[in-house]
Amino acid sequence: MNRRLLFLPAALTGALNLAGGRAQAQLRVSVGPTLGLNVTTAPYFERRSFATTHTQGVEAGIQAYIGQNHWELQPALLFSQKGFGINDNYTEESAGQTTIIVTKSTYRLNYLTLPLNLAYNQRADGQGFCLFAGSYAGVLLGGTYSNGISYSVRTPRSASGGYSEFSGPVAGGDYFSNTFGDKAYYCRRFDFGVQGGLGYRHGPLLVQAGYSLGLRNLGADFQLGNGSTVDGPTFRNRAFQASFAYLFSFTK
Repeated sequence: MNRRLLFLPAALTGALNLAGGRAQAQLRVSVGPTLGLNVTTAPYFERRSFATTHTQGVEAGIQAYIGQNHWELQPALLFSQKGFGINDNYTEESAGQTTIIVTKSTYRLNYLTLPLNLAYNQRADGQGFCLFAGSYAGVLLGGTYSNGISYSVRTPRSASGGYSEFSGPVAGGDYFSNTFGDKAYYCRRFDFGVQGGLGYRHGPLLVQAGYSLGLRNLGADFQLGNGSTVDGPTFRNRAFQASFAYLFSFTK
């Protein structure tokens, strides 16, 4: 009888430890809205490199977190504003003539993106700091652009110059339009790249900061009347991102 009484606490302790281990390994599922800020640019090349600047945009949508122990998958569906600016001053000397071209432009690109990250959490319950890395795919929804170009031409005997300004929508396409009067700026519709960063979770609140690197050239080409093509501009998205999410747990 005494042996049975001594065995009972030990068995109870073992069962509690086993239950705790199972609870720790339980699959965690949480979903919630996220809102963030993008600070983006895109190194721009068209016969030469242009001086580019950053633009700011919003990123918002739904994120899910599926984890077990220290590891977690983080898929999301987001509306993401990206883009870049150009603030470029170019001087060319030729046969005694000096040409100065100043370009100031802004391109704003709106995407529907599907990021998928793999995260490692500081704690086995998903709380605390985490490191994440993964990839994203995006489809262009549209956007806007504005472009201002001024030029001056100087020779030893004369000087002249001018300024032009134009704006319009951004559209998806592999080629610029040859249609007269079409003011759209074209870039490739699909984007993809890699990303990574750092996050911190406290209860249902998650804050993340990261950087994404676009891998696809988004510049559309020029299609000539004889069916041949000429290479267009080259640019790829770059983005610093910071976001805040509130997560609802669906773990039983």
